[in-house]
Amino acid sequence: MNLKKNEIEIIKLLISTSHYLTSYDIATATGINRRLVRDEMIHVKEILKSFNFELVSKTSKGYIIKGKCSESISKLEKIIADAERQRESVFPTLPIERRNYILKRLIDENDYIKIDELADELLISRSTISSDLKRVKHDIKKYHLSFRQKPNYGICIIGDEVDKRKPLGDYLFTNLNESKMFYDYLNSYITQSNSVENGIIDIIKRNHIEMSDITLCDFLICLSVSVSRIMLGHVITKSPDLSPIQGRMEFTVAKEIATFIENRIHCHFNEFEINQIAIQLICKRITTDIKPRHEAFILATEILQEIKKQTLIDFNDYGFFFKISILY
Repeated sequence: MNLKKNEIEIIKLLISTSHYLTSYDIATATGINRRLVRDEMIHVKEILKSFNFELVSKTSKGYIIKGKCSESISKLEKIIADAERQRESVFPTLPIERRNYILKRLIDENDYIKIDELADELLISRSTISSDLKRVKHDIKKYHLSFRQKPNYGICIIGDEVDKRKPLGDYLFTNLNESKMFYDYLNSYITQSNSVENGIIDIIKRNHIEMSDITLCDFLICLSVSVSRIMLGHVITKSPDLSPIQGRMEFTVAKEIATFIENRIHCHFNEFEINQIAIQLICKRITTDIKPRHEAFILATEILQEIKKQTLIDFNDYGFFFKISILY
């Protein structure tokens, strides 16, 4: 059976959770336009029924696959894996589309894939796939990712989970106009008061974290990618040095957002995932009119002292010192 991309993404999500998922939860985790989710669920129910799986739906609770066990899940995962390789609807033709497909395929697989297998999936020659891989190898350097090749095993992408999520988020963000996801996100908290996005945006507003519309959309997309990766078992297991930003209120807000999402779609954020949300809040918030905190002045002082130590140049201008500190 040839399954569409949306059908596959929804079934994968349903496999990964033991709790009910609402239409809004599914839209948030998969990036599918929420107006299409209900229609897609009709097809998903028929598909699951054809494989002897029952999709149960309950008003106000959502959807769940009934009677899952380790054996049935393994069977369903194999069906989905085969469908992903066989579906014709995702075969890209343009070079940039192929490269995006290859990058996402390698990140999603999280293991070695043979070059011949990629060529067969894309219906192209080995020489063409080799050329595409060279470009992908160059493109992923900016994300601090790299290729690892192993004879008889193939190729895989290695790097931190945080870095693997960045190209996935960038791909979604650069295709906003095509997918209409941007308007979908912005309309969600206006027309759907019980949506996950509305709840997250309410938390951000209550804590006076200001973002532009486009930055808010970017933040929600990154959060959606994180939810999807976590529910597929790919979690962050470490954090960078947080000493320069410890004590910032964004960490409290991040915990509130993580708790809200967990209560809504039962996606657990560990300590490192929460730290990542806080870092994104810090990076994406508008800094205009935010007064520098004490630790910001300490960090600015250390920077200027290090400059003086290495260059013997002393910056005594307070205005310059102030501008350095608010970069924090």
